[in-house]
Amino acid sequence: MSDDTADRSWAGANRLAELIGTEVRVTVSGDSVHVMLELPSGAGDSHHLEVLTVLRAADRFGHRRTADGVEQLWATYFRPEGGGG
Repeated sequence: MSDDTADRSWAGANRLAELIGTEVRVTVSGDSVHVMLELPSGAGDSHHLEVLTVLRAADRFGHRRTADGVEQLWATYFRPEGGGG
């Protein structure tokens, strides 16, 4: 994993945890780092623009609702092709 990918993913994970106030799970897999968090029920949208800014810095990101109604945000950061690490 390149240092840049690790730095970007951990910076994003830490900022999301700070903005949303919940635990963020980070998973390293091959050439990528996946960040996921569950939105607390009743979470306000006071930081929604900042959260979107953090997510946009990822290579891919999204939102989903599980079958039991839990909302999740996720972001994936990829190692650049040909990058070392």
